[in-house]
Amino acid sequence: MSSGPLLVVLVLACSLLSARCAPNRPHIVFILADDLGWNDVGFTGNSDLQTPNIDTLAYSGRILSHYYAQPTCTPSRAALLTGKYPIRTGMQGYPLSPSEPRALPLDHKTLPEYLKDLGYQTHLVGKWHLGYYDWKFTPLARGFDTHFGYMNGFVGYYDHHMNARNMSGHDFWRGTQQQKHLKGRYMTDLLTEETERLIEAAAENENPMFLLLSHLAVHTGNPGTDHEYPEDDIKRFSYIKDENRRKYAAMVWNLDKSVGRVVKALAKNDLLDNTLIVVTSDNGAQTRGLYANDGSNYPLRGLKFTMYEGGIRTVAAVWNAQIHGQEYGSLTSLFHVTDWLPTLYEAAGGDLTDLSGMDGKSQLTSIANDDENASQYDLRSEILLNIDERLGLSGIRYKNWKYLNGSYLKGSYEDHFGDYRNELYTYSMADLAKSDVAKDLKTKFPSLPVNNKAHVSEIRRENTIQCDRNDVRSKCNLVDGPCLFNLHLDPCEQENLFSEEQDIAIILQAKLDTYRSQITPQLNTVDDPAGNPKLHNDSWVPWRGGSICRRDQCPRSAATTFFSSKQCFAGVIGGLVGSQILI
Repeated sequence: MSSGPLLVVLVLACSLLSARCAPNRPHIVFILADDLGWNDVGFTGNSDLQTPNIDTLAYSGRILSHYYAQPTCTPSRAALLTGKYPIRTGMQGYPLSPSEPRALPLDHKTLPEYLKDLGYQTHLVGKWHLGYYDWKFTPLARGFDTHFGYMNGFVGYYDHHMNARNMSGHDFWRGTQQQKHLKGRYMTDLLTEETERLIEAAAENENPMFLLLSHLAVHTGNPGTDHEYPEDDIKRFSYIKDENRRKYAAMVWNLDKSVGRVVKALAKNDLLDNTLIVVTSDNGAQTRGLYANDGSNYPLRGLKFTMYEGGIRTVAAVWNAQIHGQEYGSLTSLFHVTDWLPTLYEAAGGDLTDLSGMDGKSQLTSIANDDENASQYDLRSEILLNIDERLGLSGIRYKNWKYLNGSYLKGSYEDHFGDYRNELYTYSMADLAKSDVAKDLKTKFPSLPVNNKAHVSEIRRENTIQCDRNDVRSKCNLVDGPCLFNLHLDPCEQENLFSEEQDIAIILQAKLDTYRSQITPQLNTVDDPAGNPKLHNDSWVPWRGGSICRRDQCPRSAATTFFSSKQCFAGVIGGLVGSQILI
């Protein structure tokens, strides 16, 4: 490579987000959707839904074409916030149930804690789902200055109750205060409004902001009210014949509008040119089965809960002013959810030598380079997909090879679901230019990639996966035994090469054995009857009490009750009316 291109690359990598190269640390807005499928956004090429704001942001930045999360929500969030595979934290098992006395262990420092060390204000808006049976495990004690949202895996979009295991309770908080007066307001709107408020406040603050907008959308609501949306929004999806898919489309539409409003708030408050924006999902969609939302991972195989591509290969895009309009194309190298912690820490000006015991790798240079130069920054050749030692499930990706062993629910989630391709729907590039994101980007930047139809078409082509559903090659059935795939040739996991490629299978099995020897045993445990909302004014609350304290100063006793430690902030149980604790 000549010295000219090298200089461009280095300047871009420096200007892209690194506070060591510039006095202004970037604001970071991380938008995390819940159960959004591969086939639920426009930029992957097959969707029957409308996501003009998400698409415009993606086309204007970098799409992470081979981005992997964990199969379910709690493990993904643990990986995101620690930079470690869930097997390191004991969070690799089933998602937290609402009355389960389990939480992300205190000996693991979190992303917001690392960013606070660099002077960031840190905010969580929305879902937590990493444990709350004691206050010391809640967001305000794990590095977030503020929290406006809910503790459990989901709530009703309007009543803000979670119904599970024959129990029902309210779960919506501002810090330590319940927000029962907001009942009847649509959750996607409430979380977006709070995000807009925090962005406005950040404009008046000299400290940079890390804001994790962890949406309820598009997880299903409570059984019986699964699809909840503003009634007027469903009319635009009359072309979708399947009623549940049509309702889901309205939910996705509101998620997309939220992304547009967030970008508008950044532009309005003159923060857009110094903000890194990420949009992604915690795992794939759940087309059918437990908590089905009628999302689609098609043509990828499998659903949430599985380690097939549909469960873990999720949509992801990143945008920043320095990569806006560069038309780099999609980032095709491997990227894992654990990579966000070191990537964002380096982007914020942190020294990567501060981080230890990480499975994640900083991908900052990968994001900042075009396809021609990206190969030399291809930092990942391997991803541990997960090991669930209780259910006997394991999976690993190594380069183009993927090995799976163990079947979930006897294979009932392991087919190709959600083929909602619709001859009545045509993708509209005109709608991209009319989107809120396009309008706000245009006010700040002269070039708008979505106006380049050739560029948009090429990006969609790069991210469109085509598979032959009538393929008759050797099928994979994990009920019968392990499966091995060459994902470069077979992205839809239709041909099992385990018998033909035994040398590769043995290598991947050995890698899994090494990881298996390093497992922290699962922390999953039985529910605690004391967590029943009936005992707490019909609310899900930290039922074992405790106090909000710094991670390194909290008592470590598992049988947590009330603490009087001077390092901990007392008075939490009585409530701090209208306030949040800043630590």
